Amino acid sequence: GGLNIPYVYNLENSNNAIKQSRVLTEKAVNSLYGSAQIAYKNYLFVELTGRNDWSSTLPQENNSFFYPSISAGLVYSDLLNLSKEAEKIFSFGKIRASIAAVGNDTDPYRLIPTYYIDTNDVYDTLANITDIIPLKNLKPEQMVSKEIGTDMRFFQNRIGLDVTYYITNTYNQIVDIDISSTSGSRKAIINTGDIQNKGLEIQLNGKPVKSEKFEWSFMLNYSKINSEVIKLAEGVSSYQLLEHWGLSIEARPGHPFGDIVGYGIQRDANGNKLVDANGYYLRTDSTIVLGNIHPDFTLSFSNSMRYKNISLNFLIDAKIGGELFAGTNMYGYGYSGNFT
Repeated sequence: GGLNIPYVYNLENSNNAIKQSRVLTEKAVNSLYGSAQIAYKNYLFVELTGRNDWSSTLPQENNSFFYPSISAGLVYSDLLNLSKEAEKIFSFGKIRASIAAVGNDTDPYRLIPTYYIDTNDVYDTLANITDIIPLKNLKPEQMVSKEIGTDMRFFQNRIGLDVTYYITNTYNQIVDIDISSTSGSRKAIINTGDIQNKGLEIQLNGKPVKSEKFEWSFMLNYSKINSEVIKLAEGVSSYQLLEHWGLSIEARPGHPFGDIVGYGIQRDANGNKLVDANGYYLRTDSTIVLGNIHPDFTLSFSNSMRYKNISLNFLIDAKIGGELFAGTNMYGYGYSGNFT
């Protein structure tokens, strides 16, 4: 609340009475975990895990959740028993696959209405009820990931290629949604439906030059993710992640995750923008999807060079595609009198 002496940041230098607050939350989680590893002739490997959690932040009928995983890897270069000459060209080959589930609970005190103590200058001390409606049959979140990939190396590990494809589904995400204030509350806790991500990752690494004095190695990464909101909770047509400047970032069933939603510009049948008598663009009657925050794909290219005892490392990183809202342009139009 202000300082008596500028730039002296301590409690004794406060210009106003010091306000204090204290929050205590308690949560308990009990867990059981087990794992097993199996290897066959040094070229086939299988790993299994299983975990069960019991969380105090979930209702008694749903407070136990189990999430297992299984992964396998086959080193087919060893299985093929390649000759020494063949190994000089194809040094290593492995294929892998896995499926895994991960469970999650939530913060404490989200199952029944709770109170908090507040003090103000008018009414002194009050006990207020929280403005979030709890969910009595709250379920734990679950994320299920499926992955398949391969790792190949050539010319005695001078060139390497790693390719991975995965599908991830997230079920029963625990989120707060906005509700009408006429209910007496501001938000409600729900379990959402199913959000899916599909992705492809490719990594190419190499060592084109290797000598006693000079060495150069590089790594090229490509990543592409396609997301889709399969479904939300019953009766929920969209979930707002963020709202600012009259725009919102939303999750909508049948759309990619992270749509930018706001008013657009009216267009004619040929796609031309429409203006009014004053030359201003005509706004759409309702909000529409204007774009998506996620890039089409990402690229990165890292290099490492060494000459004797001197090393140089640099990285080029790029995100291609995706949309953003230019707040700078909005304020520029507004202050120049061209914004309505």
